[in-house]
Amino acid sequence: MLFPLSLLLLSFNLTAPRNSVASPFTQLINALAILWAGLMTASGCMALTAIDMATTHGDVAAISLLFSLQNSVGGAVEMQGGLWTLLATYQLHKKQSLHWFVRLTGYTAGLAGIATLLPGSDIFQALFGITQLCWFFAVGFAALKASP
Repeated sequence: MLFPLSLLLLSFNLTAPRNSVASPFTQLINALAILWAGLMTASGCMALTAIDMATTHGDVAAISLLFSLQNSVGGAVEMQGGLWTLLATYQLHKKQSLHWFVRLTGYTAGLAGIATLLPGSDIFQALFGITQLCWFFAVGFAALKASP
């Protein structure tokens, strides 16, 4: 639950309007963040249920089904996270509020996440995970540095 909540806080803070009305683009970014956070929460709950079933019941067919569902919701295909990262990076790029390397990392993570839709995309899954983790840390440090 920590990552989905952190994602929502980050998304809402990155897209906070300077005036009282958020643009449709920032509303889209926040809607994608809400959807992604929901998918991650559902995926985590399914994985925990499968682990519980494995340790208490040993029902292989049910465990296999739950892990398949968990992977399809958010354990293997990172299209939702890639799209959110791509759009959030573009929004920050428009504001010119990040170093060029952080923007490059965000664009790389976003495209790698979307590329996980391709068959045999293990390399894109790894690239997405690593670059997005770096991007989150860099954005967090930039926000801390910019805060008064």
